[in-house]
Amino acid sequence: MRVFVEAAGEDSGRQLHARLRQDVVYWEAIGPTLTQEWSNQLVVVGSPLGTKFHETVSLIRELGQENYAPAAQTVAELRDFWVSQPQLYDPKWGENEQAEARKSVTGLDIVHSAAFGLVKECDAFIKHVGSKKTDQ
Repeated sequence: MRVFVEAAGEDSGRQLHARLRQDVVYWEAIGPTLTQEWSNQLVVVGSPLGTKFHETVSLIRELGQENYAPAAQTVAELRDFWVSQPQLYDPKWGENEQAEARKSVTGLDIVHSAAFGLVKECDAFIKHVGSKKTDQ
């Protein structure tokens, strides 16, 4: 992702945002068709769903580093969609982070924590660009 950002130069925020919009379309199309077991693919190297998931998270992080506020609506759309899909998100999965701290974590806990983490990334981005708007 960093190479993509460097190659895009000053246009990187807009380019990242365009890719994120494509990812939102993808997740909105595929998300409702997934089963609860989809998240097992997050740990399979090279799996299409795992690759797309990690790409989406990376896009959100990079947009945050670019402080690209125009992406806030797209990020919020992704977040709202994600939490509306029980197979993609369960608020209880955030408890897995606490289990990790206690060292009583399973592989499934790690996978669910990653899926929960997408929402955390979205929230962090929205908060970050929102605070930049008010700081200026």
